[in-house]
Amino acid sequence: MANTVPKLFIIESLDLEDEADHREGEVISRVLRMAGSKPIYRYVRTEQELIRFVEEFRERRYRWLHISVHGNHNLISLTLDQLNAKQFAKIVGPALADGRRLFLSTCKAATVDLASAIFGHGGCLSVLGPIKKIQFDDSAIFWSSFYHLMFKRKRSRMLGRDMEEVIAMMGDAVGRQFRLLKPGLAGQATETKLPKRLTKGKKK
Repeated sequence: MANTVPKLFIIESLDLEDEADHREGEVISRVLRMAGSKPIYRYVRTEQELIRFVEEFRERRYRWLHISVHGNHNLISLTLDQLNAKQFAKIVGPALADGRRLFLSTCKAATVDLASAIFGHGGCLSVLGPIKKIQFDDSAIFWSSFYHLMFKRKRSRMLGRDMEEVIAMMGDAVGRQFRLLKPGLAGQATETKLPKRLTKGKKK
């Protein structure tokens, strides 16, 4: 972690019909810039572009990687390409060494299998993402608020106990549970579901 810069790098990829009005990652970037942070935002459409900008994330030594894409239990979808868990982990896993964290804004893709594949490359501290389908507006509100509150507490660090508290609070606010995954024994990721109980649920 000492070799990384405590800043957020955002990569986003959407369906063609969503590009004009649903760039959640761009919204997050603008909110954080208002607060004095300096995130980097990159939009990609292909696997090769994803590889290029994950490499930029690694070269710039940013500590936190936010990837906003469509997905499901089996696939990560870019605008023009699709990746399975192993393919995605092969691209992002090596770049998450030195105590970095991955924040995955995608419906249903933050699974134990995906996180285990990422942790298999070594060095990543955690993967966070929604458990079920989440709407664009709720997602933008959750992530913008999550980062704002985390950086307000301590801009240079993301402590596990602080993360869990803020995830639970903001997850409850938007009526969605999130999965926080960490490296476990025998290469299998362990999960914590937050908030543990929702006080205000929303229909899918």
